[in-house]
Amino acid sequence: MSSASGSHQKAPEKDPYHVLGVAVAATDEEIKKAYRKLALKLHPDKQQQLPEKERDATAARFHDIQQARAFLLEDEFRTARSKYQVQRVSQKVRQQADQAREKGMSDRRKRMREELKQQEELANKRSSTKNIIGRDARKRQRPPNDLEKLRRQGQEMREAYADRAAEASADQHEAAVAATNVTNAKKTCLDERQVRLKWSRKRMQTSPSEHSLATQLAAAFGSVERVELIGSKGNAALVTFADAASVTPCVQAYSDSDEMRASFTGQRKEREEAKEAAADNEPPRRPVGTERARDVEDVNDWKLRQAAERKRLLYEMEQEDTAGSVAKKGVLPKKVRTSLSRPFPPPFPLTEEYQSLPTPLEKLEHAESVLFKAIVPPDTLLRMRIK
Repeated sequence: MSSASGSHQKAPEKDPYHVLGVAVAATDEEIKKAYRKLALKLHPDKQQQLPEKERDATAARFHDIQQARAFLLEDEFRTARSKYQVQRVSQKVRQQADQAREKGMSDRRKRMREELKQQEELANKRSSTKNIIGRDARKRQRPPNDLEKLRRQGQEMREAYADRAAEASADQHEAAVAATNVTNAKKTCLDERQVRLKWSRKRMQTSPSEHSLATQLAAAFGSVERVELIGSKGNAALVTFADAASVTPCVQAYSDSDEMRASFTGQRKEREEAKEAAADNEPPRRPVGTERARDVEDVNDWKLRQAAERKRLLYEMEQEDTAGSVAKKGVLPKKVRTSLSRPFPPPFPLTEEYQSLPTPLEKLEHAESVLFKAIVPPDTLLRMRIK
């Protein structure tokens, strides 16, 4: 059935949330889970051993949970489901208004209400025993009093107020959802146009300002909307370009710089990191005839070397930042290493047994076996080898 016919669908007679045993605020997954659990329990194929009366009752319950699930999840019931939700809110508001009215009612009005209820019960008994008297005759015999008119008018006013409150609540919810969607869309759009800069204060002759960064980046990559210095050390900034096409060239331009690095932000950063992780499965290719020793290494050796290079650069920048912050406080810093003392891959002896091994990884494993064979069992050495 198309969604156009959904406007003619009606809500089930029984409360669908009560039938499925879920809360009014239950999600679609919770509703599906509750339905599957009840369907497995109440399916007619599993009730063959029961008496006929119990089978009929179980079949009726199975039909109810099917109706409840369809009404709460399927698109053809969208219009009826919206009206049903408004009616639930309206009923709740009316109940709250009745409770507040009951709480603030004086003793005199409570007695009058009880007397009115007794009169209504007495009138119902008379109508049942004297069924020969027509409705018009009974109205002439019991003219409506002013209190009953006021009660009906008050009930109508409460229902109208509850309906208006329910509609206003539904409109506020829709407006809040729309505002959240707009905010998320703006944030995603902003992530596409932003880069995060971080620089080494020791290696740069002059620490950049917001104006100098904006001028430098605008001349190289395109118009800049905003530059904001961030971080407690004053060596980072968040740059917003006017065009998203300026972001990638900026990040690539500073990828090999020792003074400043640029990186993506937000969801774009996650996408770029996923691309880099996929690209790490293959070593970089170079033109034929320009191969060096590191160009013919295998994938594992290339990954180890790249990880060591990244670690060295990060370590240098952190040590420089630490030395600068200590010097500001007037304390003489200790000697800070600016580079790792042990390069990768390490140098190996120029013996025949090492020269016969093709890759640095195999040479490293051979050196470990020579050093540890006296203290580590042979089976442990085999497990230590990279497969």
